[in-house]
Amino acid sequence: MKKTYTLRRGKEVWRNHMRYDWWRYLVFVAVAGLLWSMASSALDKVPPEEKVDIYLISDYAEVEGLEDLAEEMLLHFPELREINIINIPNADESQYIYQQKLVVNIAANQGDIFIGAEEEMKDLAEQGLFDPLEEGWGDTLLSSYIGDDDLTLYLEQTADGTTPHYYGAPADRFTIFSEYFYHTEHKVMGVPHYSVNKETAQRVMVWLLENSTGK
Repeated sequence: MKKTYTLRRGKEVWRNHMRYDWWRYLVFVAVAGLLWSMASSALDKVPPEEKVDIYLISDYAEVEGLEDLAEEMLLHFPELREINIINIPNADESQYIYQQKLVVNIAANQGDIFIGAEEEMKDLAEQGLFDPLEEGWGDTLLSSYIGDDDLTLYLEQTADGTTPHYYGAPADRFTIFSEYFYHTEHKVMGVPHYSVNKETAQRVMVWLLENSTGK
């Protein structure tokens, strides 16, 4: 009898435990899932030197087409694990989420090359995002396609008080993006100061130029 009583008592305790403490299990499962997700993301994260991120801002583009283009490009750069072409449309008051996305990505030091409308790129340059271009531009791979005399975004002074420099180059020759409804006329290109993969990014841009029409 004692054994039966003990078993029944155990069941009652378990029922009460589940009735009042069920939320503890949900919290445990949620935390475990979050930790697993964070660990998986950290393990799967591609190092900056093994990827190139290109940001197309100011206008919409066909995301699926850009993904296909990036996959095609990746075949020509075996040293890279990823090429990402990210479209962030220009934000107005009704689309503030796009501006937030751009700010968050820049704060995370993401992006190797930015292409956007001159006014928006000027704002980014004034905040100190881009490297000066004219110093040593002639030694870059892109200088064979875009000369020193074509550099744009000349700023007298940026937010950090630097001396006058050119911070952008014309992007109108990257017509390959027009196939995905992103038009580069009247847009400029800038290189963020934090990019650790500038030389490879330039080779990627050369590929884009050489596969553009009317280059």
